[in-house]
Amino acid sequence: MGDISKFYSNMLQKERDDVARRMKWGLRENQLASCLFFLSTFRNRCAHDERMYSYLSYAYLCNNNYFHYFHINTNNTNNYFAVMIAFKMVLSKTRYNEYIKQIEDLFDELSKDLSTIPIRKNTKYNGNSK
Repeated sequence: MGDISKFYSNMLQKERDDVARRMKWGLRENQLASCLFFLSTFRNRCAHDERMYSYLSYAYLCNNNYFHYFHINTNNTNNYFAVMIAFKMVLSKTRYNEYIKQIEDLFDELSKDLSTIPIRKNTKYNGNSK
């Protein structure tokens, strides 16, 4: 993924425009470049078996209509939710729906093994009870 990001950023401007147009209608070349670089940071994290739920990338996803739609502050565009938006920006509708289905299946599978702790018990264990 990192090599693809670097290759794309080194292409001529006209070629980057053409690739972005062919990827998905309405995708601008700077958005594709941002998505590729941003996704490569998460891919590298996955490749080393590190946790994703709390990871904040050093790269930020470019501003886009999805951030406006969800009222997301541009200082908060480097988390896993931004990964989902990046995928939405670059994947076809079919591929994106497959991705979402896989995420939902993982949550369903994990929910059988996870339980929540009531806040009173959590504060008691942390020594914050009154």
